[in-house]
Amino acid sequence: MLDTPPQRIWLAPSFLRITALGGVEEAQSEQEARVLSLLQDGPTESALVHRWDASLETLRQAAFSLLARGALGFEWQEGERTLLRIVPQSPSFSWLAPRRASGACRFLSLEPGPEGWRVESPRAACRMVLLAPSLAAALLDPGRASPEAQRFWELLSMTGFAQPESEEGDELWWAPEDLRFHRRSTFSRSGVPFGATYRFLGSRGQPEPGAPRVGAALALPTPRPAAATPWSEVLAERRTCREHGPGLLSLEQISALLQHSVRLQAGSPARKAYPSPGGLHALRFSVAVRALDGCAAGLYRYDDREHSIARLPRASEQLSPLFEEAARYWGQPQRQPQVLLLVSVRYDLLSWKYEALAYRLALLEAGAAAQTLSLAAGALGIGCCLLGGINSLYFDALGRHGELDGTPLLLLALGAPAGGAR
Repeated sequence: MLDTPPQRIWLAPSFLRITALGGVEEAQSEQEARVLSLLQDGPTESALVHRWDASLETLRQAAFSLLARGALGFEWQEGERTLLRIVPQSPSFSWLAPRRASGACRFLSLEPGPEGWRVESPRAACRMVLLAPSLAAALLDPGRASPEAQRFWELLSMTGFAQPESEEGDELWWAPEDLRFHRRSTFSRSGVPFGATYRFLGSRGQPEPGAPRVGAALALPTPRPAAATPWSEVLAERRTCREHGPGLLSLEQISALLQHSVRLQAGSPARKAYPSPGGLHALRFSVAVRALDGCAAGLYRYDDREHSIARLPRASEQLSPLFEEAARYWGQPQRQPQVLLLVSVRYDLLSWKYEALAYRLALLEAGAAAQTLSLAAGALGIGCCLLGGINSLYFDALGRHGELDGTPLLLLALGAPAGGAR
């Protein structure tokens, strides 16, 4: 930004006019109320706010605050037609210097909305609403040479929606879907509900955390007391283990792993060994068994309150593809893991409280749980390898039976380490 925001923000092209996007009730001060009243009176009065005049600096500062909150915007009008609307979405919004572009920004998204086509990009501090079909056509055809199309591309360049001839910095490495998710799940857009908004309060009841019963539960054996290994040693010795020996893990070892890392500990409030957003404990855990001493093959849902597992009969019949894919994920197609621990999330528990960042919180909690499981596995002599690959279509098919609890996020491959090493 070359100048201070209140100055830089007025360097808009002359064919745009500033406009109110809300009523006077949006005002948070007397000056803001006056700005909104002026803008509602029409373009002649709105010019008072737009032009540079030291005597109007107070009004300009108030208008800048409204713009930063998305209560004001810019419109391009030709006669009686409004061609597009620009809505600032961040206090950092300012007009960029026009520069040569090679087309639309590769991060740009174009979606239909109630008013027109909505243009957004994680690189832009505003959104555009295209009210004229000709502009949507110009966006798809950068070679159009009409005066209207040329003005439009000037606006795209000045708002961050055009693709520069050469990319620089971190953006070179981002995929569009990754950067869009990152920006949308952080507090970076004005006027967008974010955080613990409880948006379903009063319209939907809070989801119940429990899962429906699927059959008889098998109580897991009580683990032996854990060895008093120094914490510094547990951290230093943690390793990813892809080499599993011919021996098998025991059900008692799996019980100890779940007990020490993901079991819900009694108390008020109940807690686990890893942090959970809002104390909601939205993660769910299932154990897929190919070969385990003391337990038949199958997929089992873990009950973190009762410390028990229940076999999922239909899903257990379709486990072969899961182990085959897991073997490919860790680069050993001929060596399938002995046991897979599936980490899923009850997204409804997070979404009922949090808006715009529920999935981000799910991934953060899954990371905390994965580290806890990995450390506990090392301390218990269990070989552990985190697998980030998830075949969502496979789990969608399993979910049709109504046995899965949550959306799968992560797999951990478990087995007896080769040579008995930690």
